[in-house]
Amino acid sequence: MADLQVKSIRPKLWLTALFALVVVVLVQLSQQLAQNVPFTALQPLVTLYTPFALALLLAAVGAAAPRALQVLVLTSAAYACGYGLSVPLKVLLLDAAQAWELSHEWTVVLSRFSVLGYITPLALLMVLKRPRIHYIAWGSFTAPIQFPFIWYGIRDPMWRFLLIFAVVVTVSFSFFVDAERIGPLLGAALGFAVVNALLEELLWRGLVLSRLADELGPRLAVVAAGVAFGLYHYSIGFPWSICVLFALPGMIMSGVTVRSGGLLPVVLMHIVMNVLFAFSGLIFPR
Repeated sequence: MADLQVKSIRPKLWLTALFALVVVVLVQLSQQLAQNVPFTALQPLVTLYTPFALALLLAAVGAAAPRALQVLVLTSAAYACGYGLSVPLKVLLLDAAQAWELSHEWTVVLSRFSVLGYITPLALLMVLKRPRIHYIAWGSFTAPIQFPFIWYGIRDPMWRFLLIFAVVVTVSFSFFVDAERIGPLLGAALGFAVVNALLEELLWRGLVLSRLADELGPRLAVVAAGVAFGLYHYSIGFPWSICVLFALPGMIMSGVTVRSGGLLPVVLMHIVMNVLFAFSGLIFPR
């Protein structure tokens, strides 16, 4: 029986690796193609058509795949399509910010609505193929969680885990925060924190994690979604080294989502981190 379970989960692990590979390759491939196109006018077209071509290819593979593997392939296709939608949406948002003469900080805030491009096809896939496990819910602040390893460690209620996390992260980042920038950046930092946290949590924990948990089980899904979440940040402009580091909080936030059963606890957790990132210069460079 154990051998049978291993054999049944192995193809899904390979397809989960495929999803992570799509996350990594898609941005790099489209950017390289755009840079190598000789005519500047064609660059947006190449950047746009590359993910849609990849999405169509994955959708064709998914249609021919065994039923047990179709959803993971289609999830990769939906993500690729989402990237294709987010590119022109971000261009429109940046043009709007320029027309409205927004500051650099508020331009960054507005640009985060481009995440809606990713959310749209994945949400449509969820409507068409609703997973048995999903985390689009409020979540519980009294649900048990183990500190510090989610399933292993000291048993605590969710609210205490979040409080300890907030204190540790705040103290750690206090060495990098420029106190003189807090006042001028307060509005933009809070705006970025709320918008980014709500949209990214809906995308990565509400849609992607739900799908992976339904196909792989919650624990493997926490690792897979966390790694993909970290690598996704390359598309925002972070270097690969930072993206790899972001995989760890991605796993922690995925674990919080699974144990709480919803998004509100992890949204608050994400907001705290985003505010600290903004004040430390990671989001709004000095």
